[in-house]
Amino acid sequence: MKALFRIELPLFLFLMTSQLLAEPIVLKGSMISDLLGRPTRSLRVLDVARNVIPFQIDEVTAEQEYVCPEGVEPNIEDGNGVLDPSDEIVFLLDDCIPGDTAGRCGAGTILKLTKQGQCRFIWITDDPSIPLSSKKYIDYDDQTRLLKTPWFYARFAKDRFHFEQAGVMDRESGTWCDLTDELSIDIRMGALFGLIPIRYSEDNLICFVKRWKAGPVRLIRRGDFHLNLGLGIKGSRAYVNQLCYPQIVKVPVTLHVPIRFGALFRDAFVEMSPVLKKGISGFVYTDYEKFRVTLDGRDTAVDTIFSVHPWAGSLSVNDGKKGYGWVLQTTIPSSSLKGSGTLLRVTPADGKAECGYRLNVDEVEKGYYEITNWVLFAGYKKGEQLYFDNTFITNPISISTNSGLFKNIICNTASPQRKKRRP
Repeated sequence: MKALFRIELPLFLFLMTSQLLAEPIVLKGSMISDLLGRPTRSLRVLDVARNVIPFQIDEVTAEQEYVCPEGVEPNIEDGNGVLDPSDEIVFLLDDCIPGDTAGRCGAGTILKLTKQGQCRFIWITDDPSIPLSSKKYIDYDDQTRLLKTPWFYARFAKDRFHFEQAGVMDRESGTWCDLTDELSIDIRMGALFGLIPIRYSEDNLICFVKRWKAGPVRLIRRGDFHLNLGLGIKGSRAYVNQLCYPQIVKVPVTLHVPIRFGALFRDAFVEMSPVLKKGISGFVYTDYEKFRVTLDGRDTAVDTIFSVHPWAGSLSVNDGKKGYGWVLQTTIPSSSLKGSGTLLRVTPADGKAECGYRLNVDEVEKGYYEITNWVLFAGYKKGEQLYFDNTFITNPISISTNSGLFKNIICNTASPQRKKRRP
């Protein structure tokens, strides 16, 4: 018999290194007010050595809609082609080499980026004579719904936002490691005070991708997401922007709870779990602090919930060199999520493992809530160790410009405003 799942507490801290993800930097146009009104096509972002770096400018409308030129409902006509206060400029911190600005002043706006005491400087200048960088991190084919970056690939399910297959680059061998199949989603509740069981899966979560934009640094997929709860109750409908960066995928959802769940439902919960492929060995499932589970033995059924709140930090499936992690953010009060935790489920028949979380939502009050899933991918070279650093969320980088001191806005990028109903 193969070794069973092994739980070790606490996690040996050799995984804790200073390695960072390719951290995206997102600026609002309002942060560089001296360039407002300039044509977006003429702006350039340069490093301290005055070399242009990959970047993109995404226009944002007054309704907080990204202007996306591709898809069945493009809205390119909503853009005006000039830098507005709500527009976003995106690039990677890794492309901003450390250095000093002494003796290198020139035309444009200087930005100082500070993280963990280290400073980096960039220029944003209005000079269309400077050639754009040929470097590109995002490769997306909408026909096959396949996204490739230097760090990961993902194939999106049709009319969905979740992956049906994803893998990470093994930088030691230079090949893809196919880690996951589908994302498993399980929504259950008992209606009429628990008398009528209701269950939904990922097949019930419909998200029609209406338009998209693929730039050199991020992919935006804008979709219309909905779920019908039945019993005459119209389910949640949300306008969702999926943002894919070279190592990070962000899916923010605005959830509308039309009634207090406890008024009609009992034992309501939501589970979301990436499914680890059959045949993957040498990986562990961990939160880096409270639990570590070896995933090599899959001949025994496992169905358990760890009392580790999924919004407390990073969860990860990795072998110390490559893997994926995720972070959950939500505005639902923790007092309304009692009994939630981190789950592990294994079915020996198919040899797959579900590693994710459960949110118990019995006590959630009526209202609108934000739920954001961050998926992080990484694969390092031989001799390096892997740790998914989520400080880009918990402690965003500081950005100093001529207009003031700001924070990286990767956590609060544009979210379509809810449309008011007509009386």
